[in-house]
Amino acid sequence: MYTVTDYWSYANRMWEVGSGNVSNVYGTCGIECPSDDPDDSEFATVEFFVDMNGVDQPSADYDNVVVNGSWNGWNGWGVTLSDEDGDGVFTGSLEINPGTSFEYVVAVTGAADSWSGWGMQWGDGCNNVNVAVTAGDAGTVTSSSLTPGCGEVLGCLDSNATNYDSNATVQGLDQYGIFSVITHHVMISHSQAVFMK
Repeated sequence: MYTVTDYWSYANRMWEVGSGNVSNVYGTCGIECPSDDPDDSEFATVEFFVDMNGVDQPSADYDNVVVNGSWNGWNGWGVTLSDEDGDGVFTGSLEINPGTSFEYVVAVTGAADSWSGWGMQWGDGCNNVNVAVTAGDAGTVTSSSLTPGCGEVLGCLDSNATNYDSNATVQGLDQYGIFSVITHHVMISHSQAVFMK
């Protein structure tokens, strides 16, 4: 016996295979219906919080923010995120089997990539790494966050200089707006630099 629920009229149709007999039971779900009690859920929920303020996305060309991951074979359009309050933090959730471990990244997609679900993507922070998460028990919510991109780190980019900063992403300037590099403990401004072959 199979039960098919017609959500338009809230009727269950009970059908015995091969018999041609169908019985309609209106206004009830019978034993096949899922519970409305969140504690009875057979799934765990993972909530995603992605702070897009450090990158210039989404944009007119890439107007959708999604998380994609190993839980769905790294296919595009994993979970579509939204920013209801316009603060640049996009959120969404995934129902998944309890205890499932997976990795994910964030992507923007839109007209520029024909809505592939993979237009431009980022991992977390300056190291651009995948985020790993493990879902909790059935009926629980696990929160996970990702911040794509990296804030500018001012410093000396010249690896031969004594003030070289391996964490720097942007060349620092002195108080006069001139690139400054310290070599052999002597301050050399960009305008005084001598280039030798």
